[in-house]
Amino acid sequence: MTRKVYVKSNITMINIDDVAQVFKADVNLLFYFHADMMNINENGRRNLQFANLDAISWEPHIDFRDEVEEAEVTDKSFWYDAENNLIFGRINLITTIQQRFDHSRFPFDRQLIRLDLFSNNCLMLEWEDHIMNYPKELRLNHPGKVQLNLTSMADPWTAESITCKIQNDKAMHSTLVQFEVFLSRNSFYYIVNLGFVYSLIVSSQACLYAFDESSARFRFSLQLILTAVAFKFVATATIPKCPYQTSLDVYINLGFLFLCCRIAFDSVFLLKFLSIERDLLVTATLSAIWFVISFIYICFGKCIFSRNATQVKKVCNNDKNVKFRTSIGMASTLSIPLGKTP
Repeated sequence: MTRKVYVKSNITMINIDDVAQVFKADVNLLFYFHADMMNINENGRRNLQFANLDAISWEPHIDFRDEVEEAEVTDKSFWYDAENNLIFGRINLITTIQQRFDHSRFPFDRQLIRLDLFSNNCLMLEWEDHIMNYPKELRLNHPGKVQLNLTSMADPWTAESITCKIQNDKAMHSTLVQFEVFLSRNSFYYIVNLGFVYSLIVSSQACLYAFDESSARFRFSLQLILTAVAFKFVATATIPKCPYQTSLDVYINLGFLFLCCRIAFDSVFLLKFLSIERDLLVTATLSAIWFVISFIYICFGKCIFSRNATQVKKVCNNDKNVKFRTSIGMASTLSIPLGKTP
Protein backbone atom coordinates (compact mmCIF):
# COMPACT_ATOMS: atom_id res chain seq x y z
CA MET A 1 0.00 0.00 0.00
CA THR A 2 1.33 3.42 -0.97
CA ARG A 3 1.49 5.82 1.92
CA LYS A 4 0.16 9.34 1.38
CA VAL A 5 1.90 12.17 3.18
CA TYR A 6 0.34 15.63 3.35
CA VAL A 7 2.94 18.39 3.42
CA LYS A 8 3.58 22.08 3.72
CA SER A 9 6.97 23.72 3.96
CA ASN A 10 8.99 26.63 5.26
CA ILE A 11 12.11 27.44 3.22
CA THR A 12 14.83 29.82 4.35
CA MET A 13 17.47 30.93 1.84
CA ILE A 14 20.61 31.07 3.99
CA ASN A 15 23.04 32.17 1.30
CA ILE A 16 22.85 32.83 -2.44
CA ASP A 17 26.30 32.81 -4.05
CA ASP A 18 25.64 33.53 -7.70
CA VAL A 19 29.40 33.96 -8.36
CA ALA A 20 30.02 30.34 -7.32
CA GLN A 21 26.65 29.32 -8.83
CA VAL A 22 25.32 27.72 -5.62
CA PHE A 23 22.74 28.52 -2.96
CA LYS A 24 22.24 27.20 0.56
CA ALA A 25 18.74 26.58 1.85
CA ASP A 26 17.16 25.47 5.12
CA VAL A 27 14.19 23.29 4.18
CA ASN A 28 11.67 22.75 6.95
CA LEU A 29 9.24 20.06 5.78
CA LEU A 30 6.04 19.84 7.84
CA PHE A 31 3.74 16.87 7.27
CA TYR A 32 1.20 14.43 8.60
CA PHE A 33 -0.05 10.99 7.62
CA HIS A 34 -2.48 8.42 8.92
CA ALA A 35 -1.04 6.03 11.47
CA ASP A 36 -1.34 2.26 11.06
CA MET A 37 -0.01 -0.78 12.93
CA MET A 38 3.35 0.77 13.72
CA ASN A 39 5.43 0.54 16.83
CA ILE A 40 5.03 3.96 18.43
CA ASN A 41 7.14 4.89 21.42
CA GLU A 42 5.38 7.74 23.18
CA ASN A 43 7.29 10.16 25.34
CA GLY A 44 5.14 12.10 27.80
CA ARG A 45 1.74 11.82 29.33
CA ARG A 46 -0.91 10.05 27.30
CA ASN A 47 -3.55 12.59 28.25
CA LEU A 48 -1.78 15.17 26.08
CA GLN A 49 -3.50 15.73 22.74
CA PHE A 50 -0.19 15.58 20.84
CA ALA A 51 2.20 13.10 22.42
CA ASN A 52 5.87 13.42 21.51
CA LEU A 53 7.30 10.37 19.79
CA ASP A 54 10.86 9.19 20.32
CA ALA A 55 10.82 7.24 17.08
CA ILE A 56 8.53 5.83 14.43
CA SER A 57 9.04 2.75 12.29
CA TRP A 58 8.47 4.64 9.03
CA GLU A 59 9.21 8.16 7.82
CA PRO A 60 9.36 9.77 4.35
CA HIS A 61 12.70 9.56 2.58
CA ILE A 62 13.92 12.97 1.34
CA ASP A 63 16.54 13.74 -1.29
CA PHE A 64 17.46 16.75 -3.45
CA ARG A 65 18.56 17.25 -7.04
CA ASP A 66 22.01 18.74 -7.81
CA GLU A 67 23.26 18.64 -4.24
CA VAL A 68 26.86 19.74 -3.67
CA GLU A 69 26.96 17.37 -0.71
CA GLU A 70 24.48 15.29 1.24
CA ALA A 71 21.90 17.37 3.07
CA GLU A 72 22.43 17.85 6.80
CA VAL A 73 19.48 16.80 8.96
CA THR A 74 19.28 19.28 11.84
CA ASP A 75 15.99 18.20 13.38
CA LYS A 76 13.46 15.40 13.34
CA SER A 77 10.36 15.63 15.51
CA PHE A 78 7.17 13.57 15.55
CA TRP A 79 3.83 13.83 17.37
CA TYR A 80 0.94 11.40 17.65
CA ASP A 81 -2.69 12.53 17.64
CA ALA A 82 -4.56 9.57 19.13
CA GLU A 83 -7.97 11.20 18.64
CA ASN A 84 -7.63 11.40 14.86
CA ASN A 85 -5.02 8.62 14.52
CA LEU A 86 -2.58 10.97 12.80
CA ILE A 87 1.17 11.29 13.02
CA PHE A 88 2.55 14.80 12.58
CA GLY A 89 6.18 15.35 11.76
CA ARG A 90 8.86 17.94 11.06
CA ILE A 91 12.10 17.26 9.22
CA ASN A 92 14.60 20.10 8.97
CA LEU A 93 17.39 19.83 6.37
CA ILE A 94 20.16 22.20 5.28
CA THR A 95 21.30 21.63 1.72
CA THR A 96 23.63 23.32 -0.77
CA ILE A 97 22.39 23.17 -4.37
CA GLN A 98 24.14 23.96 -7.62
CA GLN A 99 22.11 26.43 -9.66
CA ARG A 100 22.65 27.91 -13.10
CA PHE A 101 22.25 31.70 -12.93
CA ASP A 102 21.66 33.95 -15.93
CA HIS A 103 23.77 37.10 -15.47
CA SER A 104 23.25 38.75 -18.84
CA ARG A 105 21.20 41.54 -17.20
CA PHE A 106 23.44 41.93 -14.11
CA PRO A 107 23.02 43.96 -11.87
CA PHE A 108 19.37 44.37 -12.91
CA ASP A 109 18.75 40.62 -13.13
CA ARG A 110 15.96 38.51 -11.73
CA GLN A 111 16.54 34.84 -11.05
CA LEU A 112 14.35 31.76 -10.91
CA ILE A 113 15.79 29.33 -8.37
CA ARG A 114 14.53 25.77 -8.43
CA LEU A 115 14.75 23.46 -5.46
CA ASP A 116 13.71 19.91 -6.35
CA LEU A 117 12.84 17.53 -3.51
CA PHE A 118 12.39 13.79 -4.12
CA SER A 119 10.89 10.96 -2.15
CA ASN A 120 10.89 7.32 -3.27
CA ASN A 121 8.75 5.75 -0.54
CA CYS A 122 5.53 7.78 -0.50
CA LEU A 123 3.18 10.05 -2.41
CA MET A 124 3.09 13.65 -1.24
CA LEU A 125 -0.03 15.79 -1.37
CA GLU A 126 -0.83 19.30 -0.23
CA TRP A 127 -1.70 19.82 3.42
CA GLU A 128 -5.51 19.59 3.65
CA ASP A 129 -7.29 22.74 4.78
CA HIS A 130 -9.62 20.97 7.20
CA ILE A 131 -6.66 19.89 9.35
CA MET A 132 -6.71 22.91 11.64
CA ASN A 133 -5.64 21.35 14.92
CA TYR A 134 -1.99 20.30 15.00
CA PRO A 135 1.16 20.93 17.11
CA LYS A 136 2.11 24.58 17.39
CA GLU A 137 5.62 23.72 16.16
CA LEU A 138 4.13 23.11 12.70
CA ARG A 139 2.48 26.50 12.34
CA LEU A 140 3.67 28.94 9.66
CA ASN A 141 3.94 32.67 10.20
CA HIS A 142 1.81 33.41 7.14
CA PRO A 143 -1.22 31.65 5.67
CA GLY A 144 -0.53 29.23 2.86
CA LYS A 145 1.15 25.89 2.20
CA VAL A 146 4.66 27.22 1.56
CA GLN A 147 6.62 30.04 3.16
CA LEU A 148 9.90 31.71 2.11
CA ASN A 149 12.41 33.61 4.24
CA LEU A 150 15.73 35.31 3.49
CA THR A 151 18.56 35.58 6.01
CA SER A 152 20.97 38.52 6.28
CA MET A 153 23.50 36.71 4.07
CA ALA A 154 20.95 36.85 1.25
CA ASP A 155 20.37 40.61 1.63
CA PRO A 156 21.50 41.44 -1.95
CA TRP A 157 18.26 39.78 -3.09
CA THR A 158 14.56 40.47 -2.69
CA ALA A 159 12.13 37.54 -2.63
CA GLU A 160 9.20 38.15 -4.96
CA SER A 161 7.29 34.87 -4.89
CA ILE A 162 7.52 31.15 -4.29
CA THR A 163 5.45 28.37 -5.84
CA CYS A 164 5.28 24.66 -5.12
CA LYS A 165 4.42 21.93 -7.62
CA ILE A 166 3.89 18.30 -6.62
CA GLN A 167 4.10 15.46 -9.14
CA ASN A 168 3.43 11.88 -8.11
CA ASP A 169 4.13 8.58 -9.83
CA LYS A 170 1.78 6.02 -8.27
CA ALA A 171 3.38 3.10 -10.10
CA MET A 172 6.84 3.85 -8.70
CA HIS A 173 5.63 5.19 -5.32
CA SER A 174 7.73 8.33 -5.86
CA THR A 175 7.21 12.07 -5.66
CA LEU A 176 8.85 15.17 -7.08
CA VAL A 177 8.21 18.42 -5.21
CA GLN A 178 9.52 21.42 -7.12
CA PHE A 179 9.87 24.79 -5.42
CA GLU A 180 10.32 27.80 -7.71
CA VAL A 181 11.61 30.97 -6.07
CA PHE A 182 11.61 34.28 -7.94
CA LEU A 183 14.30 36.67 -6.74
CA SER A 184 15.33 40.14 -7.88
CA ARG A 185 18.75 41.60 -7.17
CA ASN A 186 19.04 44.80 -5.15
CA SER A 187 20.99 46.78 -7.75
CA PHE A 188 21.43 49.97 -5.70
CA TYR A 189 24.80 48.86 -4.26
CA TYR A 190 26.27 48.13 -7.69
CA ILE A 191 24.88 51.28 -9.28
CA VAL A 192 26.27 53.59 -6.58
CA ASN A 193 29.62 51.90 -5.94
CA LEU A 194 30.40 50.75 -9.47
CA GLY A 195 28.24 52.46 -12.08
CA PHE A 196 28.22 55.98 -10.61
CA VAL A 197 31.93 55.99 -9.66
CA TYR A 198 32.92 54.69 -13.09
CA SER A 199 30.79 57.32 -14.82
CA LEU A 200 32.74 60.02 -12.94
CA ILE A 201 36.08 58.50 -13.98
CA VAL A 202 35.16 58.53 -17.66
CA SER A 203 33.56 61.97 -17.36
CA SER A 204 36.92 63.33 -16.19
CA GLN A 205 38.03 63.34 -19.82
CA ALA A 206 36.22 66.68 -20.11
CA CYS A 207 38.98 68.22 -17.97
CA LEU A 208 41.42 67.73 -20.86
CA TYR A 209 40.09 70.93 -22.40
CA ALA A 210 41.86 72.88 -19.64
CA PHE A 211 45.27 71.63 -20.79
CA ASP A 212 47.24 73.54 -23.38
CA GLU A 213 48.75 72.04 -26.48
CA SER A 214 51.37 69.96 -24.69
CA SER A 215 52.08 66.38 -23.85
CA ALA A 216 50.47 66.94 -20.43
CA ARG A 217 47.01 66.24 -21.82
CA PHE A 218 48.30 63.05 -23.44
CA ARG A 219 49.71 61.86 -20.09
CA PHE A 220 46.41 62.74 -18.40
CA SER A 221 44.52 60.65 -20.96
CA LEU A 222 46.78 57.68 -20.31
CA GLN A 223 46.29 58.10 -16.57
CA LEU A 224 42.53 58.04 -17.05
CA ILE A 225 42.75 54.79 -19.02
CA LEU A 226 45.01 53.22 -16.39
CA THR A 227 42.57 54.32 -13.68
CA ALA A 228 39.70 52.74 -15.59
CA VAL A 229 41.70 49.52 -16.02
CA ALA A 230 42.44 49.40 -12.27
CA PHE A 231 38.77 50.06 -11.52
CA LYS A 232 37.74 47.17 -13.79
CA PHE A 233 40.05 44.79 -11.92
CA VAL A 234 38.46 45.85 -8.63
CA ALA A 235 34.95 45.56 -10.05
CA THR A 236 35.65 42.08 -11.42
CA ALA A 237 35.66 40.71 -7.87
CA THR A 238 31.97 41.59 -7.49
CA ILE A 239 30.84 40.81 -11.03
CA PRO A 240 29.92 37.12 -11.63
CA LYS A 241 32.34 35.36 -13.94
CA CYS A 242 30.49 34.08 -16.98
CA PRO A 243 31.39 33.39 -20.64
CA TYR A 244 29.24 36.28 -21.89
CA GLN A 245 28.90 40.01 -21.33
CA THR A 246 26.69 41.33 -18.55
CA SER A 247 25.02 44.72 -18.88
CA LEU A 248 27.60 46.13 -16.44
CA ASP A 249 30.44 44.70 -18.56
CA VAL A 250 28.97 46.41 -21.62
CA TYR A 251 28.74 49.71 -19.75
CA ILE A 252 32.36 49.49 -18.51
CA ASN A 253 33.68 48.51 -21.95
CA LEU A 254 31.75 51.37 -23.50
CA GLY A 255 33.58 53.72 -21.14
CA PHE A 256 36.89 52.29 -22.35
CA LEU A 257 35.80 52.99 -25.91
CA PHE A 258 35.09 56.63 -25.06
CA LEU A 259 38.49 57.04 -23.39
CA CYS A 260 40.24 55.44 -26.38
CA CYS A 261 38.41 57.81 -28.73
CA ARG A 262 39.54 60.69 -26.57
CA ILE A 263 43.19 59.64 -26.54
CA ALA A 264 43.06 59.11 -30.32
CA PHE A 265 41.75 62.66 -30.70
CA ASP A 266 44.48 64.01 -28.42
CA SER A 267 47.10 62.23 -30.52
CA VAL A 268 45.80 64.08 -33.58
CA PHE A 269 45.52 67.31 -31.59
CA LEU A 270 49.16 67.13 -30.55
CA LEU A 271 50.14 66.92 -34.21
CA LYS A 272 48.62 70.40 -34.69
CA PHE A 273 45.98 69.10 -37.09
CA LEU A 274 43.03 70.43 -35.09
CA SER A 275 42.19 73.84 -33.73
CA ILE A 276 41.08 74.90 -30.23
CA GLU A 277 37.52 75.28 -31.52
CA ARG A 278 37.49 71.69 -32.72
CA ASP A 279 38.89 70.59 -29.35
CA LEU A 280 35.96 72.23 -27.56
CA LEU A 281 33.47 70.66 -29.98
CA VAL A 282 34.88 67.13 -29.55
CA THR A 283 35.09 67.50 -25.74
CA ALA A 284 31.51 68.74 -25.50
CA THR A 285 30.21 66.04 -27.86
CA LEU A 286 31.91 63.14 -26.07
CA SER A 287 30.91 64.47 -22.65
CA ALA A 288 27.27 64.92 -23.69
CA ILE A 289 27.03 61.43 -25.20
CA TRP A 290 28.60 59.82 -22.14
CA PHE A 291 26.33 61.79 -19.81
CA VAL A 292 23.24 60.60 -21.65
CA ILE A 293 24.41 56.96 -21.63
CA SER A 294 25.33 57.07 -17.92
CA PHE A 295 22.10 58.83 -16.96
CA ILE A 296 19.97 56.25 -18.78
CA TYR A 297 21.94 53.29 -17.40
CA ILE A 298 22.07 54.48 -13.79
CA CYS A 299 18.59 55.96 -13.49
CA PHE A 300 16.54 53.76 -15.82
CA GLY A 301 18.67 50.61 -16.15
CA LYS A 302 16.35 48.54 -13.98
CA CYS A 303 13.33 49.45 -16.11
CA ILE A 304 15.20 48.75 -19.36
CA PHE A 305 17.22 45.62 -18.57
CA SER A 306 15.15 43.81 -15.93
CA ARG A 307 13.18 40.84 -17.30
CA ASN A 308 9.63 40.06 -16.29
CA ALA A 309 8.69 36.75 -14.68
CA THR A 310 7.68 35.14 -17.99
CA GLN A 311 11.00 35.99 -19.64
CA VAL A 312 12.98 34.74 -16.64
CA LYS A 313 11.10 31.45 -16.66
CA LYS A 314 11.64 31.04 -20.39
CA VAL A 315 15.40 31.51 -20.03
CA CYS A 316 15.45 29.07 -17.12
CA ASN A 317 13.50 26.45 -19.08
CA ASN A 318 15.93 26.75 -21.99
CA ASP A 319 18.78 25.91 -19.62
CA LYS A 320 17.03 23.27 -17.53
CA ASN A 321 18.90 20.39 -19.24
CA VAL A 322 22.28 21.94 -18.46
CA LYS A 323 23.52 20.36 -15.22
CA PHE A 324 26.82 20.92 -13.50
CA ARG A 325 26.87 17.55 -11.78
CA THR A 326 24.23 14.88 -11.22
CA SER A 327 24.84 11.70 -9.26
CA ILE A 328 24.07 8.34 -10.84
CA GLY A 329 21.38 7.57 -8.31
CA MET A 330 19.64 10.89 -8.84
CA ALA A 331 19.90 10.54 -12.62
CA SER A 332 17.99 7.27 -12.47
CA THR A 333 15.31 8.98 -10.39
CA LEU A 334 14.97 11.77 -12.95
CA SER A 335 14.35 9.27 -15.72
CA ILE A 336 11.10 8.15 -14.09
CA PRO A 337 8.06 9.44 -16.03
CA LEU A 338 5.95 11.39 -13.59
CA GLY A 339 2.19 11.47 -13.77
CA LYS A 340 -0.22 14.02 -12.43
CA THR A 341 -1.20 14.31 -8.80
CA PRO A 342 -4.27 12.18 -8.18
